[in-house]
Amino acid sequence: MTAASVVAAPVITLGIGGVRTRFEAAEPELRLSVAFPSTRFLQGEKSPVDCVVRVRRGDADPGPEPPWFVSGGPWEVHRGPHGGDRVAFWTALAEGGREPMMRLDLSTALDRGEMTVAPRYAPGGAVSIGFPLDEYLTARLLARRGAVIVHASSVADDGDAFVFLGHSGAGKSTLAEIAESCGAQVMSDDRTVLRVDHGHVVAAGTPWHGSYASGAPDAARVRGLFLLEQAQTNAVVPLHVAHAFSELMVRTVRPTAEAAEQRAVVDVVQRIVETMPVAVLRFRRDPSAMQTVRDFVSA
Repeated sequence: MTAASVVAAPVITLGIGGVRTRFEAAEPELRLSVAFPSTRFLQGEKSPVDCVVRVRRGDADPGPEPPWFVSGGPWEVHRGPHGGDRVAFWTALAEGGREPMMRLDLSTALDRGEMTVAPRYAPGGAVSIGFPLDEYLTARLLARRGAVIVHASSVADDGDAFVFLGHSGAGKSTLAEIAESCGAQVMSDDRTVLRVDHGHVVAAGTPWHGSYASGAPDAARVRGLFLLEQAQTNAVVPLHVAHAFSELMVRTVRPTAEAAEQRAVVDVVQRIVETMPVAVLRFRRDPSAMQTVRDFVSA
């Protein structure tokens, strides 16, 4: 880690993929913190923001009403008392079962929220701001602004970006590490923001990392989108647009079933695959894989 491995303050503002969220302690004794690599995504206190979240301690239980969307992971979405969403984040207990860790009440416009943290998860008044809370908020804000988070590593290479798509174990972190050893800069080794801007696909880094634990707030025009397959020899196989669309869709981060946001994600993915080709990258786990990528986009 770097010297800025952890930053703590009463106000934390994160800028990821072009959207900014400000977290404010609603109690004077609370301190909010972020850890590396999220510290690279910190913004100034006076930066314009898309959403402001007030943070306090209290009962984080979402209430008796059943959720209307269940993620299959550590969070679920309930209807809030004022028309917005109430997002419950849970933690598994060693003895079995689960307990509420925090609750996030959001306005319908997603421009403000109230975050309630169970006291045992704010020891000494310290509240950690990070995954999955920040990804949940960012993904929804991005969808409303024409962008999407995908399960992909990404690197900046000579001013442009290469994006490597894949589920867990496909080799996203491996490709990121290989690319860095060949002179590229890692923007993310697990999740990447994609958007179409003035006829070009643009990638932006995120702090949500895999085994390589790297992320940077850089953005660059994409020169290659690759679906990863580990192999004994390197090869690039272009995909048909319809196949590329389906492969990209199943790798998107969609933290809600809200219809308008789902339609927005579909629209973004369609624009991406219509703007630039997607190819399968069959790769060896050595620097020759990066040379194959560079040769392909230069041909």
